[in-house]
Amino acid sequence: MFKKIVEVPMTQLVYSGRYKFELPYFTGQPISLESEGREVQHFPIEVYVRTDEDLANGIFARFVIYGNDIRPVGDRYSQLATILRRAYFTALFIPDVPEKIKWIEHRNPKNTVLNREEIVEIELEWDEKTASYSFVGQKFLKSIFE
Repeated sequence: MFKKIVEVPMTQLVYSGRYKFELPYFTGQPISLESEGREVQHFPIEVYVRTDEDLANGIFARFVIYGNDIRPVGDRYSQLATILRRAYFTALFIPDVPEKIKWIEHRNPKNTVLNREEIVEIELEWDEKTASYSFVGQKFLKSIFE
């Protein structure tokens, strides 16, 4: 009378291309002595998924986090990357998170010592135990596509 329901693994097609969004991030004091609320920082993000050039180099996705006019990403990069992985990777990378993801920080000229744009590749390491990224190193690039 009733048919047995069989669970089927979820698969999802990841469309190649550029995804753009902003990631809210609280950077101020948690308690305000003023009656007004605190402003939350927003960091613009671009994700380039499965581009021909990246795939040729074994890179599945390229995440570019832009510093805003108020502050650079700086030492928050590993925290923001952890938030991105926890929130978005399940939808983007079913069934497995790819090993080769390129992380890039684009620094606004207003927030650099030499008052010029800086593009930096950030090397991160994923820790399964703490389920978070940690900073390993960085190197300067000439372009976000380098």
